[in-house]
Amino acid sequence: MAIRTTGQLRSRTRFVLSCSFTDFVAWLRGLACRQRDYLLEPDVAISSFSGKALVAVGLSIVAAFSFSAVDTIVKGLMAGGMDALFAQGVRGWAVVLGIMIVMTIQNKQPDYRLIRPRAWIMWLRGLSMLIASVFMFVALAKIEQATVVAVVFLYPLLVGLLGALFLNEPIGPRRVAFILLGFVGVALAAGVTPATFQVWALLPAVAAVLISIQAVSVRWVSNRMSPLELSYVTTGVMAICGTPLLFLGSAGDLGWQHLGLFVLVGGLSTLGITSAAFAFIHAPMGLVSSLTYSSIIFSTMLAWFFFDEVPAVRVFIAMALIIVAGMGYLYYQHRAEAAIAKS
Repeated sequence: MAIRTTGQLRSRTRFVLSCSFTDFVAWLRGLACRQRDYLLEPDVAISSFSGKALVAVGLSIVAAFSFSAVDTIVKGLMAGGMDALFAQGVRGWAVVLGIMIVMTIQNKQPDYRLIRPRAWIMWLRGLSMLIASVFMFVALAKIEQATVVAVVFLYPLLVGLLGALFLNEPIGPRRVAFILLGFVGVALAAGVTPATFQVWALLPAVAAVLISIQAVSVRWVSNRMSPLELSYVTTGVMAICGTPLLFLGSAGDLGWQHLGLFVLVGGLSTLGITSAAFAFIHAPMGLVSSLTYSSIIFSTMLAWFFFDEVPAVRVFIAMALIIVAGMGYLYYQHRAEAAIAKS
């Protein structure tokens, strides 16, 4: 994997970025100061696409970019000698600390009385997230980032399939067709012939299954927990279970000079989680879910920018199939939910 030199990155960064770092810091500080008061304002109907809904749409795109940027940074760190185990061990605690800071700003604390009756669900969610992250990081070190992210985005389709199998949720033939189309996209991304087959693409496919299990398990969690509180507890379990990875894994040739990258990973992960939590509360879920597919585009762009990774044509076709399958599934799911609400 060829990583761009500092001079090349500096030149390309000047071309892409149009605002200074100080402007970004000032904006971020202002956002943090306003966030608590904004969240406490009386909500309005999102059916009229209120100001909050518009902000939520923007934040869903911010979340997609943040998660893509985290994958890119971790891929670069692993290129420097760090392995996937150590990377996940560091990321787990960085995320927990970041969410803890956000919840402190918002003066919130999880209500653990809502968790204790079904604590096993939180352990299931945390372990699923931990294993899925490790599998993704291992795949990132072996194959193109665009392929990894495209295959992982099979999970929204798997959520619908698991909901139909285990929660008796209705699923029509159109949604089944889009699920099958998604599987075709994953098969194409992994390689359809022995000459092009990438065995490492199976790891993000397993990660997608684990993420879908984590998503479906939300149905057994108290609906009085906010998405941010749920993320805090889940990532806390993930960090605790992932602590041994700090000792089992290897940091390679990385030193204290890379501490800033670890902080950036935690900050971007926190930004992604909090942005997604706000978006799912204040905007239509189908719209927000469809916008998360922009992660595939962001990942492709970032991998090209930093690593000169240009996926094969079949991977681009696979990405298109997966995006069409996911958005088509969400469209018909939204129609079905709207019909049930009217009846």
